[in-house]
Amino acid sequence: MPRRRRYSARRGRGYDDYVDYGSYRSRRRQRRRGGCLAPIQRFFRNVAILLLLVIGILAFFGLTLLIVFNFRIFLQILHYAGYVIAVLAVLGILYLIVRIIVAISQWVSAASLARSKAKIERERVRLEKERVQQARVHVQMERERVRQAHVQVQRGNVQIRSQEAKIDRDNYAFYQKYQQPESHPSPYQTRNLREREYQEPLVRVLPALSSAPVDPEPPEPEVSELEQMGMPAKGQIFHYKRYKKYLKSGQLFIGVRKNGSPRIGDWQDYKITLILGSSSSGKSTTVLEKCVGHVQNAGLLVVCDPGGFKPDSITQRMGALADALMPGTSVALEHEDIMQNLERFRVELERRRRGADMTTPILLIIDELNGLLMDKDIKKDLTELLEKFAQQARGYNMYMILCAQRASGLATIRNSVISFICHKCPEMEASKILPARYAKLAPELGVGQSFVSDANGYIEPLQQIYITAEDIAASVGGTQHPPATLHSHPTEPLVRNYGAPQYRQATPSQKLVLRRTQLIQHNPSPLSVEPRPSVSRSATWGESAESVPVPRQPSKPIQNVGSLDTEELAPRSTAASKQSKQLSSEPLNPFDALAALRDQQKRK
Repeated sequence: MPRRRRYSARRGRGYDDYVDYGSYRSRRRQRRRGGCLAPIQRFFRNVAILLLLVIGILAFFGLTLLIVFNFRIFLQILHYAGYVIAVLAVLGILYLIVRIIVAISQWVSAASLARSKAKIERERVRLEKERVQQARVHVQMERERVRQAHVQVQRGNVQIRSQEAKIDRDNYAFYQKYQQPESHPSPYQTRNLREREYQEPLVRVLPALSSAPVDPEPPEPEVSELEQMGMPAKGQIFHYKRYKKYLKSGQLFIGVRKNGSPRIGDWQDYKITLILGSSSSGKSTTVLEKCVGHVQNAGLLVVCDPGGFKPDSITQRMGALADALMPGTSVALEHEDIMQNLERFRVELERRRRGADMTTPILLIIDELNGLLMDKDIKKDLTELLEKFAQQARGYNMYMILCAQRASGLATIRNSVISFICHKCPEMEASKILPARYAKLAPELGVGQSFVSDANGYIEPLQQIYITAEDIAASVGGTQHPPATLHSHPTEPLVRNYGAPQYRQATPSQKLVLRRTQLIQHNPSPLSVEPRPSVSRSATWGESAESVPVPRQPSKPIQNVGSLDTEELAPRSTAASKQSKQLSSEPLNPFDALAALRDQQKRK
């Protein structure tokens, strides 16, 4: 370490001054930068200077002698020397330009360094101010905490004094009430009994005051966050038979509030509904209650229940609702039957889009949607059909209810759904359809409790109405459908197929005759068929068969609405009628024909 400089009184600074000490250190560092090679470098530099000086002196004397003895050679040498000097001048100018550029770059770097240092300094000052401000806030918070603690202590003291004063007042009132004044100096009060002619002392015993502390008031019961939001308490059951009198035509029950009042909505706000909930959370009961309201509105059902064999499934509990199935459909349990129901629903949608009658409402129910989407064979077609139904069916008096246990993987379908009913489910799944403040409470919901979001985005905690098989039979048992919905005679019973559709496989010649447009045009819907001329247009849903004029007896009554007659599917042109003669009179599967048509279009 170098020796420090002595104190200088003249300069007013000593060896402790960091400026001089720093400059001394920098000079020392510069001298030691070359190391052991510095003396050698200085030696060669001095030798080079001496050589240049000697060469310059010799050149001067040589030029002088040339001027004296041979002036012509001197001029040539001077001419070449001019070129050399010009080259040196150019090199000097270039060197000067380089030095200027270097100086400018150094100046710019120094300016940027100064700006960065100033910025760092400003940031340091800002952080220091923030630290001081935080310290002040901390001090203020500490003072406020001390003040609040002091206030609480004072309030406690005041409360204790008020309780002591109240106890004193009660004791004084007690003594004033039970202690009577003495009428004579005797320590006992006496009363005269004339009939016995003697005096009986009357002694009044006062109860001793208890020194035990007074029991505090019992604490108020804790109210859960769900009840604070307006959710009915867990364990409450609201039966359907109690509230069905409030339901009118075209309405449905949304749920019951905490005070017991029902919330009634319109089907227009719940056309496409997604019911989310884990197992045993009340989804099936909710769906059945909505189906009863739909059937009471003279509607038809299309049921797709992959888990229909479970005891608590929709299929096992629907009961009388099976009579309200859409003609041509069945309670589908297998994936193939479900796709056939969806195809029938799509055909009906296409007919209504082409101007067919749409007065009859149709409700499509799909349960266990997550399990259906796990089947890779039908996932793509199922997703496309559901997207189409969600976008187009709502305007043609056709509704849809989807039930799922998880909202993950349903992003495309969720974008088309307009209303949600969320039962008990994990918070991560509920956050897909509900805000965070509702989703965090979804795992705490009880059986039947739900968060309902309508088409306008209004969310309300509600308890779903509990419906039993007796309620379904009592509410739907007397519901009738119009005769115009049948292909056969109005007085003949309609035989519906609740199992898998039984169709005969179409032959290749039959597949060529059938086309998609012909299937839509020549196969009238059982819901949109126009009545025959002999049937009166005044027939209503509630009239009996005797009040409707009897049409002509058909040549062959149709026992299976799901089957299609080849005579109805035959084209009206002459060339197509020749091919239609090859068709068999047995029932034909229209879905095989559609599949063949799609394959033919793909090959084209």
